[in-house]
Amino acid sequence: YWIVHGVLCAAALVVCVLLLPPMVDEAGKALRARRVSVEMLFLLTLVGALAASLMATLTHTGAVYYEVVAILLAVYSAGKTLGARSRAKALRAVDETRERFDRALRPDGTAVAVAALRVGELVRVLPGGAIGVDGVVRAGDSFVQETAMTGEWRPRRCGPGDTVWAGTHAIDGELEIEVRVPAGQRRLDAVLATV
Repeated sequence: YWIVHGVLCAAALVVCVLLLPPMVDEAGKALRARRVSVEMLFLLTLVGALAASLMATLTHTGAVYYEVVAILLAVYSAGKTLGARSRAKALRAVDETRERFDRALRPDGTAVAVAALRVGELVRVLPGGAIGVDGVVRAGDSFVQETAMTGEWRPRRCGPGDTVWAGTHAIDGELEIEVRVPAGQRRLDAVLATV
């Protein structure tokens, strides 16, 4: 009896020593901020399971929950790891998107940073090119893939007078676009800031 319960208790304590400190830190931050967090709930459950198990071991009555302690800590740690990976992946995607849509071509074909463009200037987008500005088409005709900005899966035909958004692509034609929104205030910038 004592060997089995001792091994179970020791295993739970080893898992606690290895995985508990980050949870305690997060719970402490939440407590200082006077808010309830998932870490506090996990910690409450862990303390309850460990206390009930120790009481059952010492009194020889009731069930033990040492494995619950280890499983809860493993689940918490796995969730934190997956969350951190997802966050890193999302931030990398934001950086890649910014890089892809931060350049534009002037009508003479010179590459320029979108941040250097002023409202009213014209930019040129070649077939298959990324549209890096929010603006109005002044010349040209092309299907524009707007899925990333509107969710519409079918390309939209755009010609003079049509509005286009940064974060979209001209598919089959060349467009000349008048900049209507300065860099940093584009719809794309708002989406990326939210992400």
